[in-house]
Amino acid sequence: MLNALLLDHVDYDVDRLRLVNAILDTGSRAYGPDFMRRINAVIEQMRGVPYKVVRNVYLLPSRDLGVIAAECFAHRKRPWTLRHWFSDAVARYAMRGIATEADLLSYLYFDDCYVRHLLALGRNDAAAHAEELLAFFNDEDLDATEQRPRAGRLSSHGRARTAAVQRAR
Repeated sequence: MLNALLLDHVDYDVDRLRLVNAILDTGSRAYGPDFMRRINAVIEQMRGVPYKVVRNVYLLPSRDLGVIAAECFAHRKRPWTLRHWFSDAVARYAMRGIATEADLLSYLYFDDCYVRHLLALGRNDAAAHAEELLAFFNDEDLDATEQRPRAGRLSSHGRARTAAVQRAR
């Protein structure tokens, strides 16, 4: 449920970005290299800014962040103060009914263990996609309409946390 509320918007935005990129690319192929200049003459009068193709890389974590958060939460050291007991009780209550995914916990729980795991995961995932990222940041020509999310889908709703990195061409 939480992923549906928060992450569907990211997927929608990336899908829409790629649709606009595909329309602009198709227009250039169908009507020639003058297409962008001609359409932007009208668009700039209407909107004040031209259309442009936005290159993007869309990476998904290779592990479920909710599972990592739940593992760190389960293995944390538990001091026995009233403040910690109350925090623990609130976290357990918040996770009730979603403990298998622990998506809520992955949004709220940022202790040392979880952050270390997130950093390592990010580094490993970036290393696994180094060629793609280097091509993107080195402005090598990528087909903006054919790029797909990388790694596996992670939640029951088919959504995962994303890093949508975008830059105008």
